Amino acid sequence: MDTIVSLVPGFGAVVPYLTALISACAAFAAIAPPPTAQSPVWWVKTYKVINFVGINFGHAKNANQGEHV
Repeated sequence: MDTIVSLVPGFGAVVPYLTALISACAAFAAIAPPPTAQSPVWWVKTYKVINFVGINFGHAKNANQGEHV
């Protein structure tokens, strides 16, 4: 890991913040209600971004929630 981080100057200082962001998005996606057909467009788009940043796709239990929108 130290070798990968050392390849990009200054990246080592950003890693904890990226980890915190991904963790926060994953936690929020687990507790946030998925958008429905009546949800505003901004919530649908925000929910998709949060799921993407939180790496909540593929076989994640709540990855397909809101897909019917």
